[in-house]
Amino acid sequence: MNYFLMALKDPLDMLYNIKHLQNPQTAVDNYKKEIYLSFSENVTHPICRETEVQLRNQIHQVMIPNLN
Repeated sequence: MNYFLMALKDPLDMLYNIKHLQNPQTAVDNYKKEIYLSFSENVTHPICRETEVQLRNQIHQVMIPNLN
């Protein structure tokens, strides 16, 4: 995961040097926002959902002893 996250930082130098926008920070901000949304949607949210399901199942197994 570390190498993947480090690779996401590679395009930032190129984005800071673009000439077709008056302010290159706009491109950098858009890139960061897109990466954040994509990472949240495809990595963070599924992990959170699965953790919630596992915790719910564990609690139900403790509360209801005959539940498999």
